[in-house]
Amino acid sequence: MPGYIMHLAEGKIIQKLLAGTGLLAEGAADLFEAGLLLPDTKRKKEKYTSHFWNDADMDKLAIAPDLGLFLAKYGSRLAEPVLLGYYAHLHLDWRFVEELWPCCFQFLDGEGRERSLWDEIRQVRILSRDTVVPVNDFYSDAWYYGDYSRMNRHFQEEYRLTMPDPDPAVLARLDMGEVCVGDLEAVFSELALLFAGKAGHKNEPLRVFTLNGLEVFLRESAELFVETLVPASDRG
Repeated sequence: MPGYIMHLAEGKIIQKLLAGTGLLAEGAADLFEAGLLLPDTKRKKEKYTSHFWNDADMDKLAIAPDLGLFLAKYGSRLAEPVLLGYYAHLHLDWRFVEELWPCCFQFLDGEGRERSLWDEIRQVRILSRDTVVPVNDFYSDAWYYGDYSRMNRHFQEEYRLTMPDPDPAVLARLDMGEVCVGDLEAVFSELALLFAGKAGHKNEPLRVFTLNGLEVFLRESAELFVETLVPASDRG
């Protein structure tokens, strides 16, 4: 899934696209950006609830949010900036798994056949390099997770990202059973380290993704997200 900085970068694009639509209140950027980070206050198996995973997908290695589950519960509350940001996070995660991953790598079993179930996958083919690595090596700082920190500086500077500063009184009134707003403090602490350049790689080329490919993906994702809210024909 995308990291904090990629979610915030897409959030900046979304805010520009929503300007003038009335769907994101003026002065609500910090609350919207807090919503972008809220799902990731839960980790590992706890993401089952915060990311609205469907029971039918739990045997897969790649699990995308079920946007229908989220909208069935919170679709009537998208006027709330935090909930709108939350939805944007899930939408980007969904596209990341369903659209971007298949363009960048394939999950394989021990015989090199493409698979999707967790207990069948043994290796990963990185398409841009035509390289196959063991799945445990792939999900490491050397490859997949390392690319997050290798890309962070670019997106931080390109979109002039800053720390969100949401109104704590508004956050305290948030009515969601899937997350606890108090857990945002830990996310903000991690984000501060990333912004300070005290975590991850610096100025190293990506090994799984490409910066240009990610830029295109973010812009397309933001446009598609806004399209779910405001059809292009209704925008100025």
